[in-house]
Amino acid sequence: MSSPPPLSEDSLVQMRVAHLSMIQGVISRLSGFSANAKNFCITVMAALVAVAFQKPVPELIWAGVAVPALFALLDAYYLAQEKRFRFLYETASAAPVAMAEDMSLKAQSLDARRLSRAVFSLSVGGFYLALLVGMLLLLYIASHGPEPKLSGGDRANSGRTAVATAKPSPVAGRSTAQPAAAPKQSTPAGEPTGALAQ
Repeated sequence: MSSPPPLSEDSLVQMRVAHLSMIQGVISRLSGFSANAKNFCITVMAALVAVAFQKPVPELIWAGVAVPALFALLDAYYLAQEKRFRFLYETASAAPVAMAEDMSLKAQSLDARRLSRAVFSLSVGGFYLALLVGMLLLLYIASHGPEPKLSGGDRANSGRTAVATAKPSPVAGRSTAQPAAAPKQSTPAGEPTGALAQ
């Protein structure tokens, strides 16, 4: 059984270009996932800040810390994967054209060291750290900010309400009930009343 004829140089070049295009497609998708993680994190944190300004809730502080931390880990995972395939792209492009038949997409293994480097990189660690500081500052302002000032009409209504609801405190040992007034007796016309009748 005869072996297949070797591929021409043009065919090998086309295979190399197709291989690099596949790797570049994976890199583009991973980069898009990373950008989507940042955008979604900003959306969630903006919603938390809006809720905090409407009604201060202490638990939102923990949510403001947990949300960027989780998205930072997710973003770091995508960044580490992207770096793996970038290294694969560089390796494949530098390989001899005679090895173009090897179109494997197997990249380096992802370990804790590469993931930690991605977490503390400027594009991940710097971005989410600044986002976390801004989030905590806004939550602090929402929970400790000045109380809203009352307008003139609101102050007048508040004063009338306070006067209407104020009640005098009863004095100990003294009844607050007023004695009932004695009914007036009607006397015939021309007849003296009181001391004059005696």
